[in-house]
Amino acid sequence: MKCCLFRLQNKTVALNENSAEFGSKIRVGKILPFNFYLAYMRKDKTEYSPDAVYTIIPQQDVRSAYESNGSGTISEGKLWQTAKKDFDSLGNQKMLLLLADASNIKGAEWIAIIDDIQIEAKTSKTIVTFSNLTKLRKIFPPNRIALRNGNRLSANHIRPYVLCKLPISLVSQLDNKQNYAHHLSGNNHPKEITSRQANIESRTTQNIFRKNLLKKYKTCAVTGCSNEALLIASHIVRWADATDAERQDVSNGLLLVAPIDYLFDSYLISFDEGGKILISKSLTTKDKKIMGIQSNMALKTLTKEQRIYLSRHRVIFNKKVNN
Repeated sequence: MKCCLFRLQNKTVALNENSAEFGSKIRVGKILPFNFYLAYMRKDKTEYSPDAVYTIIPQQDVRSAYESNGSGTISEGKLWQTAKKDFDSLGNQKMLLLLADASNIKGAEWIAIIDDIQIEAKTSKTIVTFSNLTKLRKIFPPNRIALRNGNRLSANHIRPYVLCKLPISLVSQLDNKQNYAHHLSGNNHPKEITSRQANIESRTTQNIFRKNLLKKYKTCAVTGCSNEALLIASHIVRWADATDAERQDVSNGLLLVAPIDYLFDSYLISFDEGGKILISKSLTTKDKKIMGIQSNMALKTLTKEQRIYLSRHRVIFNKKVNN
C-alpha cells in the first residue's frame, strides 16, 4: 500500500485513513495512503466534509433521481439524529452520500451531495434530499468503507444507515460532469429516459397508483397501520420489470409500512401462496428484531390477482435465497 512520510515539527510522521482526519491531531507511527496525505494538506480548501453517510437505496428511487436530473429524496424509517447534527454544523462544506443498491448489496454504487436532512419525530422518519447523483465507475466494496470508529463496514451490512468517513478517491468521480451526463442520458440506466414528459407521466402514474391503493386497501397489508403518512405504495412486480398496465394495476400493489416495504423491495422477505411471510436466511435474529419482522406475520387479505403477482416476486426472492 502506498503511504507517505513527512516532517512536521521536526518529527517524521506517517498517517493512515483511520487515525488521521481532516483537521484532527496528527499522531506518530501511522500510515496514510498518498491521496489522504494530499487531502490533509489541502484540508482548509476542500469543499467536502470528511464525514459521509452510507445507506441503501431502492432502484425505484434511483430511477426517480435520474429522471430528475440527479436530484431525489430518500425516506428512512429511522431517525438520522447524528447525521442531522453533523449536517447542520457543516458551514460551507458539503456532505456526501454513498448509496448501495438495495436489491443487490455489494457496496457503494452511487455518490450524491446531501442537500437537506429533515427529521419527522412524530412519524420516526428521516427525509434526505440529495442532488448530483453519480454512478461510480466501479462498486466501492464495504471493506473499503471506514466507519467513524475506525472499523470497516461489514460485507453483510444491511442496516440502511451508517456514518462513515469520506473516501477521497470518490470525490473526483462526483465532479466528473461527463460521467454524470453519461448516466443521465440513460446509457447505463434500466429504462432509457427519452423526455421531460416521460418523467412527468411517470410521477403522475405513481401518484395515481398510491391514491388507488389507499382507496381500496386503506391499511398496511401486514400490520394494519392506517396512518397514511406511514404507508408506502409498494409494487409487487417492481416498476422496472412491469408493463405499463401492470404499473397501474392496483392488484400489483401492497400498502406497507416503511421497514416491511424496504425488505420486500430488497427481496429480503416475500409471501407464500397463502400470504404467510417468507424471510431470507441472510437476516439475522438481530436484523429481524431491528426491522420489526416476526415469523408469524402474514398478509391480512390476498386476492387471486395479487397471488399471481406474488408468484413472480417469489421467483426472484428464491433465487437470492439460493445464491
